[in-house]
Amino acid sequence: MEILLHLKDQPYYGVEELRDLIQHRFGVTYQSRQSYYNLLKEAGLSGHKTQAIHPKQDEEEVLLKRQYLKKLDACQAEIKSGEVIFFAQDECHLLHPITHKSKFPK
Repeated sequence: MEILLHLKDQPYYGVEELRDLIQHRFGVTYQSRQSYYNLLKEAGLSGHKTQAIHPKQDEEEVLLKRQYLKKLDACQAEIKSGEVIFFAQDECHLLHPITHKSKFPK
């Protein structure tokens, strides 16, 4: 339980680091790497290092998405009131072109 609490506070933890931590704190070394992967998974981590920038990210699409989100933010009151209905398709994926939807009055 102590290890899981420690891992949940970390943005990244690798198998080797976890192995060293458990060995240092508890004097235990698991025979199988899968045991470490299981602990990482239970803590919500993958054991793979994250990348600061998505390797396939298109800067132009990111800029378009930011502009689109600013426009959407400006319509929040109308959306909350029900005056505007917002439709979105694959709104979080930057590898495909952004689909811009029009405002549709009720």
